[in-house]
Amino acid sequence: MKKRLLSLLLTTVMLLGLLPTGATAMLADHSHPICGAACAGHDETHDPVTFDKALTEDADGKVYIDGVAASVSANSYILPAGNYYLAGDITAIRGLEIESGTVNLCLNGHTFTGNAIYPNPGFSRPVIDVDADAKVNICDCGTTGTVYGNHTKNISTQGELCLYSGRVAGPRTGVYIQDGGTFRMHGGLVDTDDCLGVYVSDGTFVMDGGTVTGNSSGVEVEPNLSGQGRRGHHRQR
Repeated sequence: MKKRLLSLLLTTVMLLGLLPTGATAMLADHSHPICGAACAGHDETHDPVTFDKALTEDADGKVYIDGVAASVSANSYILPAGNYYLAGDITAIRGLEIESGTVNLCLNGHTFTGNAIYPNPGFSRPVIDVDADAKVNICDCGTTGTVYGNHTKNISTQGELCLYSGRVAGPRTGVYIQDGGTFRMHGGLVDTDDCLGVYVSDGTFVMDGGTVTGNSSGVEVEPNLSGQGRRGHHRQR
């Protein structure tokens, strides 16, 4: 009997080892409020969200969703609407793009680094690109979750971006708001290296929590020839 149990255990371990990169991560689904591990530091109470789609990478920096290669469009990996979490640190050759619907992303204490390697070395897309018809909520149930851009803007939004917890870091602009987009900062940290923290080209930035620090310029609204913001608004509550 003991030999049979041992044989079954060894077989199970071997089968798990044969699964694709992201498949074993699917066993680690987790649930918590959209703001992080627990609702704290604010009055609003959030219901738990089940983050059931694991993001992983292979040795070449290609991104996988639950073990299946993510589709690519315009040199970005496309995330359909859903609830995702980082199953480990990712250094991707492309960034992530959300074309429509709502995406909830838990950094899960890990770092997503966008190397932004493209055929044209003078052109690079954001680490996370939020299109006009999309909404993205970012949180971290750990303490070190980070979105990091090596040589491009970290996050660009034409839709709606909400940061509840986690860190946005790197040598370039932290969050770039354009084409009527909105960035709501409820928590977390925007901490870029000697560059703009939040840049409002055309849109709205609402900050009721979190910290923007360590940047050459914390929040900047793009001026037009009259010196006024071009549909740029910054409201700190």
